[in-house]
Amino acid sequence: MNKLKTILFSLILVSFIACKPAEPPAPYPYETNPKFMWGFADFYGNYYQNYEIENNVVSLNLFTEKLAINDKFQLEGVGQYLIIEDIFSASSDTLLPNGEYKVAETGEPFTFYGGKKFEDNHDAIPSGAFIHYIEADPTKSKIAYITDGTMNIHAKNDTIYSISCDFILDGKTELKGTFNNVLYHIDRVAETPPSAVRRKLISHIHTP
Repeated sequence: MNKLKTILFSLILVSFIACKPAEPPAPYPYETNPKFMWGFADFYGNYYQNYEIENNVVSLNLFTEKLAINDKFQLEGVGQYLIIEDIFSASSDTLLPNGEYKVAETGEPFTFYGGKKFEDNHDAIPSGAFIHYIEADPTKSKIAYITDGTMNIHAKNDTIYSISCDFILDGKTELKGTFNNVLYHIDRVAETPPSAVRRKLISHIHTP
């Protein structure tokens, strides 16, 4: 009888363990001073020419270590993804020049637009400068908008870029961050004429 009870107890225990729901993925620990490991810059030329801004526009994309882009141009992994869509430089510059850049709505060289959220048919569309905190559970991912601050850029041989950030987010919290690596510049002028819709990597985040 005792042996039978032991067998029954073991079977019940195994069934309980088998039915136990999987543990949810651990939340990604947000870093206030992340180290961005790789990135690229998109060159759009005088993208805002139709708005009487002749200065060139570059978009900067920086990623922490555990983020990657797959062969379908989808972002995979967990981490922090910094996007600064509208960095202005002189009409003679095709690469990001050395200097300090600040949040401003002027369209002048060495400035960039702050972050904003637009509503389109009840869909929230991030724009400007923002950071995307990407979690293993996509429902936990979130976006914070950069409303103030500066960014320092120093390039060596137009290839190795050192970037340091000192931003204020919309929640009045600070976001710093550094990058020191090759920064590839991609010419998007031909495929994206002035005021045309730019392709956003943020809309192609892969969720398994």
